[in-house]
Amino acid sequence: MHELALAQNIIELLEEQAVNHQFSKVKQVWLEIGVMACVEVPALHFGLDVAARHTLADNASFHITIAPAQGWCLSCNQPFTSQTSTLCCPFCHSGKVQIDDSSRMRIREIEVKKGRQKRPEIIKE
Repeated sequence: MHELALAQNIIELLEEQAVNHQFSKVKQVWLEIGVMACVEVPALHFGLDVAARHTLADNASFHITIAPAQGWCLSCNQPFTSQTSTLCCPFCHSGKVQIDDSSRMRIREIEVKKGRQKRPEIIKE
């Protein structure tokens, strides 16, 4: 279950951002994960709930979207987009494909509370 390790890394990144941007509480986080990362979203949500306990992200809402893979078929020279981790051209069904870095994960946006501030602030990438 690598999702728990990913969740712990996400919380560590949020804590680093808290130091850099001087905020005290994370309200919401928007994550984008490439389909090739093969992350089970329910397992990641569970891992985030566990890893966030007693941290600045305790009770935060995590919004996770899966980004499609962008690929290029080396047989028929067609670009394609795939919502699955299947490594096959949808046009000619060749397995000779080149896939972009669709296994990446990034924090797209964080809604935070700074100190005694009443309204949350949005931090975008």
